[in-house]
Amino acid sequence: MGYDFGPDYLEQALAYLAKVGVHRDSMCFDIDLKQPTEIDFLGVKIVEYARQKGIATPFYTAMTNMVKGIESNYLEVGSGNAEVGSGEKKKVGS
Repeated sequence: MGYDFGPDYLEQALAYLAKVGVHRDSMCFDIDLKQPTEIDFLGVKIVEYARQKGIATPFYTAMTNMVKGIESNYLEVGSGNAEVGSGEKKKVGS
């Protein structure tokens, strides 16, 4: 199961990275500015959709939890909770 990006995907991805060089994505800027990130749309939703299809996403879930955990330090002061998956609150790292 998975998605076939085509035979040239790796070559295209590496060419793109060589073209743009070292850079920071918008979530890094959001975190620096203590603003909400787009992780709910780029992480939480993907994890939810994958779970509905029975697809495990351990790395995506971990990255989503990390960003939600960082956000919780400045958006929900002291809560330490991150929302992942089916909308339930889970303690970061549990």
